[in-house]
Amino acid sequence: MLADYAIAGTPDACRQQIEALIARTGCCNLRCLFSANGLIPIAEAEAAMALFAAEVMPAFRDYAVLAVPEFHLEGS
Repeated sequence: MLADYAIAGTPDACRQQIEALIARTGCCNLRCLFSANGLIPIAEAEAAMALFAAEVMPAFRDYAVLAVPEFHLEGS
């Protein structure tokens, strides 16, 4: 069940899960929480971020990034 809500594992497993998410949903944005909202120590979270940046993100370098339309509240 967690696999439906989280991407986790080795860099290769994370790449595969992100590719599957994109194929399934057309997702073009991903929110990453490396510290589990404070449950994981900062040093471990920073190490995970560095690993993600080095080993996972480069695989998606050539993916198109869609511009997010501007949002304006009425009256502002």
